Amino acid sequence: MKKLIVLFVLVLSMVLTTAVSAAEMPTIYDIAASNADFDSLTAAVDAAGLKSTLEGAGPFTVFAPTDDAFAALSAAGIDVEATLANVLLYHVVPGKLMASDVLSQGTLNTAFAGKSFNVAVEGGNAVITTPDGAKATIVATDIEASNGVIHVIDAVIPPPVNALALSQLGDPTKSIAEVAIANGNFNTLVAALSAAGLADTFASPGNYTVFAPTDAAFAKLPAGTIDALLADPSGQLTDILKYHVINDALSINQVANSDKLLTLLSKNSIDVSFGGGMVMADGCHVVLSNIRASNGVIHVIDCVLLP
Repeated sequence: MKKLIVLFVLVLSMVLTTAVSAAEMPTIYDIAASNADFDSLTAAVDAAGLKSTLEGAGPFTVFAPTDDAFAALSAAGIDVEATLANVLLYHVVPGKLMASDVLSQGTLNTAFAGKSFNVAVEGGNAVITTPDGAKATIVATDIEASNGVIHVIDAVIPPPVNALALSQLGDPTKSIAEVAIANGNFNTLVAALSAAGLADTFASPGNYTVFAPTDAAFAKLPAGTIDALLADPSGQLTDILKYHVINDALSINQVANSDKLLTLLSKNSIDVSFGGGMVMADGCHVVLSNIRASNGVIHVIDCVLLP
């Protein structure tokens, strides 16, 4: 009986010590506010009205950009203030995930509408990659707080509205038609646009998003389909081509944040889904995204969309 009492006292002592230690630990916000490397992050959290959130019970996993990371974003001409709350929420993952958990999960759902990013080891470093290809390296891990954990990253993960500004693909001085022709993988698409009388549209000023099937994607159609469509360019071919175009220039993250996108084919919408780190439009995978042009953006897909 005496041994049981001693054991109970020891267990109780351990529990109380753990509780006191947890209570004395600073919150995620406290850690950021007390660290000189996170002045920009702290200011952004304050400005977005998220201080109380990061002082709350949580738990949260925060991927915290340094001041240098915020400075690099500003130098690139990105307007962080335009979507400040979204920027910050995209750096927060519900739950407490230590570094080993982050890597084992691979794909993390953030507090920004549940949208995800991937984490994998590249060149010996843990690297975050967003659906639009932006990257950030995790440079410090497992900074524990009373309401979660912080991992430090060397770049700000861009919000959806800024994805195109960060893309190095395409040529913003050339039209969608010129970019497609120069690429060499869209010969069938270019020929179809020309046959349907739509080539001039995408060579002229505008603001379009084009889901562009490659030549290989067109080749997946049943034998004879392309010839039949080209034989009647003002009919089904025109409808199919219009179904691949949105009358707005949308980055891949903006696409991923949508359930449906209204196309140029009157009252017809594309269904958008996101899973496994890939964006899909009507079941076709977006295999390359954010190819800039003077009159919009191209996202490359691996099959032909059929209305």
